[in-house]
Formats: sequence, C-alpha cells, structure tokens
Amino acid sequence: MGLRRFVTLSLLCVQLVSSCAARSQIVSKGTLQAASQPRTISGIVLNSVTGTPIPHALVQAGQRVMLTDGEGHFEFRDITDNGALKPGYFAEDVGGLTAWSSATPDKSAPIELRLVPEAILSGRVTDAGGAPLQNVSVMLRMLVVGNGLKHWEQRGGTTTNAEGEFRIAELQAGEYALQTALKPDGPPDGETATGYAPADYPVVGTNGVGALQVHAGDHLEADMSTRLERLYPVTGVVNGLPENTGPNFTVRTAGGLELNPTLEQNAQTGAFRMLLPSGAFELRVQAYLPPELIHVGEHRSNSHAPLQLMAQQSVTVSEGPVSGVRMTLEPMAAVPVEVNEEKTASSQASDPTPVQFNFNLLPAEAGAAPAGYPAENMDDRADPAQGVQTGDPLLIRNVPPGQYVLQAQGQPPWYVASAVCGGADLTRESFAIAGSAAGCAMRIVLRDDVASLQVLLANASQEQPVSAFIYLVPLNNLTRDVQMFSTGTDGTLSLDSVAPGQYLLLATRQATQLAFRDAENLRRYESEGKRIDLSPGEKIKLQLDLITGEP
Repeated sequence: MGLRRFVTLSLLCVQLVSSCAARSQIVSKGTLQAASQPRTISGIVLNSVTGTPIPHALVQAGQRVMLTDGEGHFEFRDITDNGALKPGYFAEDVGGLTAWSSATPDKSAPIELRLVPEAILSGRVTDAGGAPLQNVSVMLRMLVVGNGLKHWEQRGGTTTNAEGEFRIAELQAGEYALQTALKPDGPPDGETATGYAPADYPVVGTNGVGALQVHAGDHLEADMSTRLERLYPVTGVVNGLPENTGPNFTVRTAGGLELNPTLEQNAQTGAFRMLLPSGAFELRVQAYLPPELIHVGEHRSNSHAPLQLMAQQSVTVSEGPVSGVRMTLEPMAAVPVEVNEEKTASSQASDPTPVQFNFNLLPAEAGAAPAGYPAENMDDRADPAQGVQTGDPLLIRNVPPGQYVLQAQGQPPWYVASAVCGGADLTRESFAIAGSAAGCAMRIVLRDDVASLQVLLANASQEQPVSAFIYLVPLNNLTRDVQMFSTGTDGTLSLDSVAPGQYLLLATRQATQLAFRDAENLRRYESEGKRIDLSPGEKIKLQLDLITGEP
C-alpha cells in the first residue's frame, strides 16, 4: 500500500449552479438585520489554499444569483435586503451563509469570500500478486465528533473499475480511513469457498490514531492490497423470532468494522448460515414485534411503536467451520423517566406554558456512533423531535445493552439540576444497561435559577472590530453538550440564561468540533481558554483571549 499527495487547484464551479449549491452547507453567522436602503454589493471569491480568484463561482444575494467573472469578481446592484453568499464547494467559515451586515463593517466596501477547495481520494485495489481487482466496494469513514467524543462515521464509498481503480471526490478537510468490503470469489457452497479479505488503509489505532490526514485541495492516492482467504461456514439458529419476521444481521470485526458476508436464513425456523474468514467477530441480530402483537399483562399495549428485539454473540473462526451458534432474541430495555420542576421565587410561577425538553441516552464509549435513544410520551401522541412535556409520563424505549450518558436539552430558563438512576448520579457518571432490564428509573429535577454571562474579546476595539465563535464547554456535567455562539463585530456576547455550573470558555476564529469529553483533548483546551464557575442567579462579566491557532 502506498500514499501519494497532490494538491487539486482546478476546483471551479463552471456553469453548474445546482451541483455547486448542493455542495454548500448552511451555517448562520450573525443575525440578519431589517431591510435597508438600496445599495450596491461587490466582492471577489478566492481559493482559500492558493489565494487565487475563482472564476464562474456561484454567488447568491437573497433571491438573486450570479456567477463571478473570469477574475472572480461579482457585483449586485440595488440590493434592499440583507442577502447571503452561498457559493459552491465549501465556505471557509464551515458553512455557506454569511450575512452582508456582518461580512464587513463598511457596507460599501468590497466583500472578500474564500472558498475551500474539495479534496479527492483515489487509488487502486490489487490482490497479493499485484493484479487489479474489479467490483470491490471501497468504503470511506470520517473521524468526527459527537457528544464530545470522536467516532467513525460512514461517508459514502465507491466500487473499483476494471483496472481496480477508485475515486472519491467532494471531501472536506478531516481525518479519514478506507476499507474494502469482503468480496467472495467463486460459489458460496461447499467447503472450499474463498474471498478477498477486507483491507484497511491506513491501519488506525485507538481513538483514530494514525488516521489519514486530508487537507483542503489535497488529491491523495492510496493503493490497497488484499489477499484471497478461505471462507468458513458459520451456522446456527435465532430463537424467539416473531412469526413471519426476518431478522436483521450485523457482523462486525473485533475492531468495530462492519462486514457484509454472504448470508442465508430461514424466517420460519430461524436457521442461518454465513461465510466468514478467520478472525473474531461480533454477531448482532435485531427483529421487530409489531404494536398489535405487544401485550402488557393481559392487555395489548396502546403504543404505536414496534418493540425491538435483539441478540448478540461473539464468534471466533479459526480455520474451520463453526456450528451450533444459538442466539435468543429478547426485548431491549425500557427506562421510565420521572421529571419534576422546581420554580424559584423569582420565576414566572403563573406561566401556564408546559416545559418542553429533550432527553436522550447516548453511548458513552469512545468510537461508538452517537445514535440517541429519546424519551417519549408513553401514549405516543407527541412528536419526540419537538420535545416532550415534562409533566407527562416518559419512557426511553428499545435501548440495547451498553454504557450510556444522559443528555438533556430544553427551553431556557430551565436546566437539569439533578438526574439519578438507582445509585448513579447521571450528571457526573455513565450507567450500564445489561440485557433487557435497565434496573432503575430515571428521576430528573429541573430548575430555572439560571445565571447570566457577558463576554468581551480581549483584543476587540472600536478601531479594529473583530468577531469570533465562543464555546461554552461544560465541565463535570455529562447531561450538557458544548454550546457555540457568535459574537458581534464589536467582539461582545451576552447570554441571559446559562445553567449554573463549571465551564471552560474558548474563543476561536473558525468554527470547529470539540472532543471535550476526551481527557487528553480537554487538557489541551484548558490551556487555551478560561474556567468559570457560575452560581444560581449570578451575573459575570469577563474578557476572553482569542485563540490564534486551532483549539
């Protein structure tokens, strides 16, 4: 395997308006102001890597669009509303929406917008003898941050051509890894089945160490080699399968990479047969019991949600067939949630509006995808995406075994003052769910005696306006996620409803994701920011230094 690095310069959006717009993310930066007098807005679009102008890039102002000229310039006349720039590819400030009012303090001055060119990964997949392999699936994963922890996320893929070549474009800067899929070779029957084993590039260690570093405008070539191996039958039976229901199998390697082996199964008997190479694997089976078949005691459930059943089993294949694997489906755990509100004397005690909150259980292990399991109203009449009313009975359904943390988000001024499940303090520790029983009910207390915070960038002045992203990183409280805010061009930020507790404040030029639940990363952030400890009802004003590099 080898890697060759190039820089892609010709990443221009030439007359491809729809394609370019699809590549832009939209992230708000500043608040759009009210309509103003007609004016002319002009500027230039530059390549953020080379600094050269980008001709024929898409620019949008409100409902009006145009392409830059041959030298990257654009100009809109008689603009009466506060429009936005939305060029193709990737904008430098993470997204593609920039309010005119915040782009420059002088609305008549030209605007300079820098676009980040896409990166491209390409290469060739060969066998052990160097011969190209056709129709091999190549999967791309990106190391991203969710709930303060790094995890791998699938980011598409492709298939090799007749020459064994593959190409994956439109990539943002980041950390990546490639993997080829298990590719059977020949008939799957008999004892002599073979296949090309999955190949990784690069070989990544714990927490993403050694991942492929991709920069803006890179064209990296990664050649991968795989070997032909014997595939052995793994047979068994799934017990407890609902009638006329086919189970969903997931097979992962010891390193957590998902395989798609050749699989045969019988929905009536639960029998299954799959082909795997030598190694250690985790087998997981899921099935769904329709709501009309769910019974609670002697009565049917009034829930509209299906009941999820799951079984998992570790299997080691050691150069021979594996038989007699038995997996028994059981219901996933359900966690009751009880929420109480404590209003302070200064609160709007007469306000009849129900408190809306979102409660989610998130995996606590580093590397696990942060798929949330939300608390729902037990009668299923509310939309969980809109939050649940805290006065109603709540339940978190279908939680598989694992280690979890509770995350809570809601409307100010309410915040989670305490959360317990059995003997576990969920604001400070994770808790385990084993099998189909949670073992406890969550008890959450909300309060509304929030604090307020005013931040001024230390290097902000009227003569030299500056804006930044301010991060409020929670310390010693697992129920809270990091919050990001944008200052005005005067470098100030006012927050009126901050939950009491300990925080680390950071100020950066660029929006970024922070792996703040990783101890090593948190230590690095602490040297760049400022710690604060907010008490209920406290008001704090402070100055914050702008971080010059990446946090």
